[in-house]
Amino acid sequence: MEIKLNQWIYLENFNHGRLFAADADKIDNDHLVETDPTGKTGDKYQWMIHQVGSDYFIQNRSHGFMFSADGDKKGSDHLVECDPKVITLAQAISKGKDSSKWKWTLSASPTELLITNQRHGQMFAADEDKKGNDHLVETRPNGRDSGGKWAWAITEINPHIDWICLENTLYGRLFAANEDKKGNDHLVEADPLCGSGDKYLWAIHQSGGEYFIQNKLYGFMFAADQDKQGSDHQVECDPSVTTLLQAIKKGQENAKWKWDVGSGMGMVISNRRYGRMFAAAEDKKDNDHLVETRPNAQNTGGKWAWTRSEHWTPTDWMGELATVIGNTPLKELVLPGTHDSGSYACSATSTLAPKQDIPEWVNAIYGIPLVGLGVMDVIARWAKAQGKNIAGQLAGGIRYLDLRVVRSGTKYYTCHSLYGASMDEVIHQTKTFLAQHPKELVILDFNHLYNMDSLHDQIPLIQQLIDAFGNKMAPNSMGPDNTLNDFWKMGYQVIALYDNAEAVNQYPQLWSQSQMSSPWPDTTHLVTLKEEMARNLHNRNVNILFVLQGLLTPDGDMIAKGLVPFTSDPSSLENLAKTVTPDVTTWLADWASQNQNIAIVDWFNLANYAGTIRQINVQKHR
Repeated sequence: MEIKLNQWIYLENFNHGRLFAADADKIDNDHLVETDPTGKTGDKYQWMIHQVGSDYFIQNRSHGFMFSADGDKKGSDHLVECDPKVITLAQAISKGKDSSKWKWTLSASPTELLITNQRHGQMFAADEDKKGNDHLVETRPNGRDSGGKWAWAITEINPHIDWICLENTLYGRLFAANEDKKGNDHLVEADPLCGSGDKYLWAIHQSGGEYFIQNKLYGFMFAADQDKQGSDHQVECDPSVTTLLQAIKKGQENAKWKWDVGSGMGMVISNRRYGRMFAAAEDKKDNDHLVETRPNAQNTGGKWAWTRSEHWTPTDWMGELATVIGNTPLKELVLPGTHDSGSYACSATSTLAPKQDIPEWVNAIYGIPLVGLGVMDVIARWAKAQGKNIAGQLAGGIRYLDLRVVRSGTKYYTCHSLYGASMDEVIHQTKTFLAQHPKELVILDFNHLYNMDSLHDQIPLIQQLIDAFGNKMAPNSMGPDNTLNDFWKMGYQVIALYDNAEAVNQYPQLWSQSQMSSPWPDTTHLVTLKEEMARNLHNRNVNILFVLQGLLTPDGDMIAKGLVPFTSDPSSLENLAKTVTPDVTTWLADWASQNQNIAIVDWFNLANYAGTIRQINVQKHR
């Protein structure tokens, strides 16, 4: 512990709180020195340490220099007081020449400070001798004790605490839960949607070679002794432990309060008592993942990997990174997207999509014996590729929307084997979001158009886009080489890629599909998917936009197996995505140095997908 000289500081007792010179509690004209367990502030709580040779003199800002009294005693212990007439160092030095009761010796270790009066012994905050709730400070002749009431710490009066976010590579932003509690302690969880507020903010304090981790709202973090998930220990915050001094004291009693913290993207955080910290895949509170520690674990990556970041919001992540990514060409940005973005509205009551959009697995369902389920129920399970609507996707950081559109009479709908959200809804939610977030850029990819045999059939849809977004639509005179700053300068927030060359030629607000490549892996196997994604990434044309498709495509066999009770096979696209989206998120982090551009997944909110991609941009372009 560093002894800070010639500056106003706090002196904290490990057991009994902050040192102060009392206003009203006096012996004759001298002010009693006490400790306040509530940690109040004010001049009487502030001290300055002066060093003269090997001697120290300790000054109170309100009530003069501190001494150990000769005659004022509690039993054999001497009361510590301040003399309001001794207010300069010269006066204190003069007093010290007459009596060593004015001189102090300080002994500092990495974790604590011992304070000894040169005449009357070691200083401590008494357990039983109290003035109200405050503890009298005394010295004991020949005392050589340490810890607890004998141990002190120096803290700064106005410390700068760097409040940061801690994010799990796989499962999102760390937070201390409001309602999920074990007794008075708050469970620590990971939020895939990266929410905001004080409960998401953390400070990492270092004391010696040990780290203590503080939540801004709910106190210091520890790995629980008794609260376990199998052999894993739950991570919690104690709202009664709010100061570093309290945490250090707790750590001296039990190493579960002490942590080791790595650096960089994918760092490891380990509890000194209960092992490496991770965000659990299956142990969840609603959509949030419980954070636990595992004894003797050596795992890295994915759910075991953490990163520090400044506080950021998924709704505004592009604008918040303006200084980092503003000069980056669109073709070099890494953007999170969703596959079949409008399919969140697919249900058993939806209309079947046109036959051109019906995959083989839909036809296969008609040949599967269904017990207790209708054909449409099963199709809906596998057609729904997202759980959030467009507003929820954009708010979660998504900036590329995969839109397959079908015309039905005078209306237009998204589709994925079934009719999904209406284009009225998609456009309205996108327009509302962009109006509230002026530095966010969204790519609308109209890559399949059904029941629109001629341009005439498409004009109402195109006009709807132009009417909604107007001068926010980037013209096709721009392209993948343009930077975000180029788009921002002109107020452009929408890029509409459109699968009709005639329409692109007629409407400058539409971009050609030739400006982008999006190879489809078309596999049911995770290993093959990774191989195909890696191959496609390696072979991409770096001069145009590029979509990396991180998804598996079911077939009839996969769907049939999932219908068998009590099997581990997926029974829906959501269940399949639970085994894919987290792995894809990890792969993207592993490929951070490569030429990624746009990525799409099913059920994006199953992992810290947008957060990981944001961090990749920080790593690549900062």
